Amino acid sequence: MMGLFNFGKKKSAPQTTFVNAEKLENGELPFGWYAKHKDYLKSKEQQMTSIAATLPPVKEKQLRIEGLKRLIATFYSFKSECESKGECFIKYFEDMWMHCHNSKNSDFVYIAPYENELDKLKSQ
Repeated sequence: MMGLFNFGKKKSAPQTTFVNAEKLENGELPFGWYAKHKDYLKSKEQQMTSIAATLPPVKEKQLRIEGLKRLIATFYSFKSECESKGECFIKYFEDMWMHCHNSKNSDFVYIAPYENELDKLKSQ
């Protein structure tokens, strides 16, 4: 009778296989792609956001300009890296950094406000 319920036997977790985790599936990232590349992506995301969060105040104009230049260079370097890594990285970058959303704007490029600010500061 105990054999009917398989008490005491542990079931192994189902194996997840990725048919091709580096190709888009119907225009979307394949299941598990972000998790597979999480360490790399998190470090780049952290780098980008920490530079933005630690920009000097506007009253320190020259330091702010240098910080904005660094942020913009980091953004385009990351974009270039993603483009060189293939279609899934390109899709990730477009979704996360090229088509951002907030309460004031439904679609904007993350770096655009910083580029606009740099242009204004340089023209003053």
